[in-house]
Amino acid sequence: MALNHIKKYFESKTFKPYFVSVGDKTYNDLLVELNLMQVDFINLSDYCLYEDKFPDIDKLRNDLLTVDVDYNYGNIIVLGLGEWLALMGSKKTYEILNQFKDFRIGTAHVCFLLRFIHSELLMIEKNDIRFDYRRYFISDDSISNLSISLCATKINDNDLVGIKNYLKCLEKGFSGEVVLNSNHKFLDSLLPIHFIKNHYDAIKRLCFNFSVSKECGSDDNWEFLLSELNTEKSLENVFSKFNLNFDENSFCDKLFGSENVNWLYYLYLKFYSSNISNKYVQFTLKYNVSFEEYRQRFLSFFIDVNHKDAYYEELYLDRKKMIKYFSEPEIAAFVNLNKENIEESVYRLTDYSLVEKQEIITYISLYGIPKCLSFIYNDLYLYLKNYSFVGNGDYYKFLSLYFTEYKNCKISNKISTEMLDMVDKESKNRNYNRLSTRDSIVLKYNKKGNFLCWIDALGVEYLSYIYEKANNKGLMVSINVGRSELPTITTINKSFYNDWSFDKRKEERLDDIKHKDKGGYFYGPSNLYPIHLASELEVIDHVINDAAVNLALRKYDNYIIASDHGSSRLAVIYKKEEKYDTDTHGEHSGRCCKSFSGYDLPFATEENGYIVLADYGRFKGSRAANVEVHGGACLEEVLVPIISLSLKDSSIIIKIVNNNVKVDYKTPAEFDIYINKKISDDLNIKYENTIYKSTLIDDNHYKIVIDDIKKAGVYMLDAYIGSNLMTRLELVTKGKSAAINDDFDF
Repeated sequence: MALNHIKKYFESKTFKPYFVSVGDKTYNDLLVELNLMQVDFINLSDYCLYEDKFPDIDKLRNDLLTVDVDYNYGNIIVLGLGEWLALMGSKKTYEILNQFKDFRIGTAHVCFLLRFIHSELLMIEKNDIRFDYRRYFISDDSISNLSISLCATKINDNDLVGIKNYLKCLEKGFSGEVVLNSNHKFLDSLLPIHFIKNHYDAIKRLCFNFSVSKECGSDDNWEFLLSELNTEKSLENVFSKFNLNFDENSFCDKLFGSENVNWLYYLYLKFYSSNISNKYVQFTLKYNVSFEEYRQRFLSFFIDVNHKDAYYEELYLDRKKMIKYFSEPEIAAFVNLNKENIEESVYRLTDYSLVEKQEIITYISLYGIPKCLSFIYNDLYLYLKNYSFVGNGDYYKFLSLYFTEYKNCKISNKISTEMLDMVDKESKNRNYNRLSTRDSIVLKYNKKGNFLCWIDALGVEYLSYIYEKANNKGLMVSINVGRSELPTITTINKSFYNDWSFDKRKEERLDDIKHKDKGGYFYGPSNLYPIHLASELEVIDHVINDAAVNLALRKYDNYIIASDHGSSRLAVIYKKEEKYDTDTHGEHSGRCCKSFSGYDLPFATEENGYIVLADYGRFKGSRAANVEVHGGACLEEVLVPIISLSLKDSSIIIKIVNNNVKVDYKTPAEFDIYINKKISDDLNIKYENTIYKSTLIDDNHYKIVIDDIKKAGVYMLDAYIGSNLMTRLELVTKGKSAAINDDFDF
């Protein structure tokens, strides 16, 4: 149809331009047909002097004046004008077409083959009655799917650079999306234009379903990626080039740098977040933040998680795996941010870093022990567990109550009335004198094959912690409690170490933490809480680990832990000064002083030429304590543990016979225990704070009755042979009524 109109024009006596407006399909069909005819083509692209310069329309007009002599045939087809004018907008299109419609072209016929500007031709017809069907034809096919992505920077090798190449491409009949690299804006374009304003927009066009937001990278980052994409052709190839993959061990090394490749790793994580095994890392990648902000906030994204959320525990544990790759200052920054919501803050802390441990202790001092303590800081939980002192008589029960209360007061940073009552009572009665001396107990272990570790200032408050940690490492634990010499100062309490005949070493860090400047802890307005406890537990854990290693290497038969004296936190925070000035010159924070006559101190005792305070007072003139003191005669200063650690005898098997014990409120748990070999010491069972003695049935069986177990459940029991912890047993009980029903369940 359109071809017929063109042919009819070529055969006519009309020597003014003819305009044919068609859609994409008709345009390409016409090009095929016209190339078979005797016609000459003029391409508007040839009138662009440079790649990105607009075509010279004036030169085109001048050339059209002589086409009848300059070309082989008198029939001329002009290509590219419609594609050009469509970019320039409706007003410019109307202006140029209006100029060409009455242009004289000699004896030649000039047909403008146009696309995209149907409406403008109709507007000319409306405004000029002489412009009729003899001068133009508009095809019924007006469909075009041309769209332009316009950018100032070349994206890849297929881009059209400049207006000249754009026109060349479209003159050949191209349709669809065109990526045009040009410095011109074409704000009035009749064609749909997507402006690629930056490197990020260019990447979005290149990568299908690119979902990472622009905020996640800087302009330099996106430029770097675009350059790599132009070379590697796909994101997958770019990631492969730099060997990017997720590994917890290398996470920080790959991410925490200033180079573009570090940012590229962040982008890789964003793209493959659903495949990342660490759920916390996966969680953090949901945030659309810049690379710098992501690194700064990595630890603190967890602040948005409530401990009641179903995924809290999984995120917590996976986040804890990552904390070890961060520095203490970085963790401290998180701890500070985490303080906003007090109720939730403790659930986000871990026991990986010292600063977090100290924050947990501060929280407990202010708000009490959280239910999650065993989960977030298990060592502190083990320290606070009740420890039952083994021995006959009420005094051992008193010691259990005393040190349970002491630890509660220490961690809460407050001294209870109950604690003061017990201290006052013991300061008068001094029942600790019933106990064996430390030196006499240590002497029993002074034999070949045994190693002695002196932990300076180790009191019995740590027994539950030592007991649990040693047991968890598979060691057999034997605990004795002895008393130091008064006053509880090192100078008169070190003979046990000096007299030791075999391998030994002294661990001084615990004492440094408590009493010395080099320990780094000072009690005062800026350090009110017992945060030093975290470092204390670390020192003890290090010793137990050393014991486990040396015993596993079979260097020693027994690893003995003993101490010169304990120490008191409560004597520091009580701030009680006695009425006497002394010349102690700061010795032991005034807990003892050289003897003088005429004193009236009901809570003092005199030994070894010293007056020793047994309550929480101190003499005037003494130097203020660091965080804990010794030298006095309260129980936490006087009593010291003597602990023997050894490898468990794997040949000894201890089991509960016929578990599923029947109990009710009248009938306590009664059961038998089997031991595969005859033992010379007593078999005892420890449940919570009580030691239960067994009754011998025969060489291999013992009967146990635990009065405190009268309900159905599962109970953990510790089995001792003599003073040695052998194993942990699991007792299962069920109610009698349930048992009766079971008997009839066939």
